[in-house]
Amino acid sequence: MTSCLRERKEAEAQALDNALTALARQRQRTRHRGRWIRDVLEARGAGEWNGLPEPAPSIAAACRLCTDRTTREAFTMLTTLVEQRAARLLDEPYGSDPHRYVHGLQRLAVHWRKWRKPLENWRPTSHNPVRQFSQLARYLLAEYRVPAFMDSVFLVRTPLVNDGWFAHVGMGGSLRTADGLPIPLTKRMAHCTLEAPENLDIVQALRWGQTLGLGGDPRLARALNATLLGRTLYSPETEAWWVTVIQWFVNHPMLDTTQVGPIVDYVQARYFGDPARGLRPEPGFSMKGRAPAAVLRLIEEWHRELNAARAVALEARRWKPQERYRPCGVRAGTWSFGKDERRRTWTVREILTHAALVDEGRAMRHCVVSYARSIEQGVCSIWSLQTARAGGGPAARAVTIEVLNGPREIVQVRGACNRDPTDEERRILDLWAVENRLTLEL
Repeated sequence: MTSCLRERKEAEAQALDNALTALARQRQRTRHRGRWIRDVLEARGAGEWNGLPEPAPSIAAACRLCTDRTTREAFTMLTTLVEQRAARLLDEPYGSDPHRYVHGLQRLAVHWRKWRKPLENWRPTSHNPVRQFSQLARYLLAEYRVPAFMDSVFLVRTPLVNDGWFAHVGMGGSLRTADGLPIPLTKRMAHCTLEAPENLDIVQALRWGQTLGLGGDPRLARALNATLLGRTLYSPETEAWWVTVIQWFVNHPMLDTTQVGPIVDYVQARYFGDPARGLRPEPGFSMKGRAPAAVLRLIEEWHRELNAARAVALEARRWKPQERYRPCGVRAGTWSFGKDERRRTWTVREILTHAALVDEGRAMRHCVVSYARSIEQGVCSIWSLQTARAGGGPAARAVTIEVLNGPREIVQVRGACNRDPTDEERRILDLWAVENRLTLEL
């Protein structure tokens, strides 16, 4: 017992000694941080610096990316000033990207000829590294407003992204005329891009503007950005083909946005080929003229054949639409207006059977049937607004309505062939929304 107790105390003492040694070493590294950064810059990144803590290895790697003396001198000036006035910029990652803002500083140094103001006069007004980098980039390269997502041109490492776009927009140039932009933008697309949400990066902002400029809505833009289109830019020729795909989505606004990802994966495999399955590229593949229901059937067949996605294939084989859906809890509505023969009655009823959902899609000539799984999972509910005149006769379908059950939002309203609702139909929807405390997001 005495021997075991002695060994345990010796182990604890050794562990404590190791911890204190590590702490002392870390303090020494922190104390000499400025000297190590200076040494890395003076050595132009040459040598082995991985034994030192960050940001030394990142600075060394950035130094080696500077291809000429003046760029390297500009990067040295930037790094030295940032270490003095905004040191967190050298330590913080960019979002979930392990690459630090050091890489962004190196890209700013590449454009040293375009710097508008003396670097030594820059002083940050925030302790947040995101805002510090944003302020520095605009101080050096912008005279006009630049959207927040443009900062990412210096920070993302996506092929075909040109960091010169920032200075081009910052000096008053149109995004449409930016050098090397692979996506041809109309005036409306460029405007929608510049108004994109600040939390997007440059690729996602371009897709946002492209989608809205083609007539899509924010829901579709968010769904497309969740696919490979939100991470990738292609050559101008390939981008022209992707435009036809995005336009197809825009032309079918009643398509359930949960189907956007599978459809994008499918058309990519058809157009570019799938080496894992021995499929050759089909450069002539097009979405033009394809009905959504037919595309979804092709995707289910495709999933069954994917050996690498066995779970998805099993789900596709086993899933069969339910005959009846569970009510979402929102109340139906009935309103009557006018007198005598001019009297009209409006009704809003939830579609609670798969057969009724199919009938609604066929009668209105849109793809509402694609919402079957989302309805079963309780994500959304589908409603039909119908109207009947005095004197009897069958009610006429007016518009189909999608309600997101969780936030209780009306997010989609479409008439026959995907037309927008009329003013009269919107008034009925307003009444129904107020009675049920629904938000009308249109």
